[in-house]
Amino acid sequence: MNGMTTTPSTVATPTVNGTGREKAGPGAWSGADFIESLRDGRAVWSEGTRVDVVSDGRFRPMLTTLADLFDRRRTPAQADRMLYRSASSGNLVSPSYLAPRSREELDQKWVNSESWAAESHGQLSRLPDFVANVVVGLYDFRFELAKINPEFGTRAENYYHYCREHDIVLTHGLGDPQVDRSATPIERPELGLRVIERSADGIVVRGAKGPVSTVVRERVNRAWGALRRTGCNDRVRRRIRAQGASLSAR
Repeated sequence: MNGMTTTPSTVATPTVNGTGREKAGPGAWSGADFIESLRDGRAVWSEGTRVDVVSDGRFRPMLTTLADLFDRRRTPAQADRMLYRSASSGNLVSPSYLAPRSREELDQKWVNSESWAAESHGQLSRLPDFVANVVVGLYDFRFELAKINPEFGTRAENYYHYCREHDIVLTHGLGDPQVDRSATPIERPELGLRVIERSADGIVVRGAKGPVSTVVRERVNRAWGALRRTGCNDRVRRRIRAQGASLSAR
């Protein structure tokens, strides 16, 4: 990364909402913590119906898989590889949110990322470790953001600390739907995701972005569960093919 300046263990506490103090978070989640965090009244709709992502069978395979991965990083075999203690809060936090300043700290991030991939056998390409590093990149770039608007830099720093201390799981949607590519969203705003209303409560948007790929199809996750239990790649690949899905790691 360009212009690294601080690490989570040494950085000064940022100003959040004008309080001058970082709101204490729980640190690294357990699997149960992660599942409970989803019971927050969020509105999730699938095929025209509001669903409960904790209990709906279409979400359970991915949910239990992620919960298991959160628990695994807290085991004695993985804790030294996938957790470290934040000096600002005293909590154990994820190296996914570590902003490295040295080769040793960069190696620590690599070991953490390698552990996430190894524990999921490389089959989950959008693990919590992925977009966390986008947030680290924004934090690293905060001084450049501040040149445009000082508030941008402050927000990037505050959000980074919040995500690290609360073990936030993020994903992303980047691509536009398959629409008429002969015109740009500037020429035809209805083709892109756009803000159509602003208020004190936030914004209203219209349009779409995708793919949002933290959630993986149920069949693939069921097959991955067999791989996790048996360690038998060939057996799982046969099972996936039998269910009409394909398996590829990238």
